Amino acid sequence: MMADQVGAESKSEVGEVECKVTKEQELIGLRQRAAELQKRLDDIHRDYRRGLHADSEERAQELENAEVLNEIERVTAESLQQVKAQIAELSDS
Repeated sequence: MMADQVGAESKSEVGEVECKVTKEQELIGLRQRAAELQKRLDDIHRDYRRGLHADSEERAQELENAEVLNEIERVTAESLQQVKAQIAELSDS
């Protein structure tokens, strides 16, 4: 009976270690994703700061692209917030 109890405790400890490793791996992946999303947002903001091109044809194209860029920024920021929430949730558990 004692051997069964020790075996069960060992299995439980192994399960806890595996869970911690999986959690750490997930956190690493989420942090990498957050960094990618933050870089994308930084790149978008850098594009905004550059302003519009002096050439009217280039400026017209930039204005057409602005709507798409705004949507990409919105979706990226939303995704970043979701990833940050997942990181916080995993970190707290």
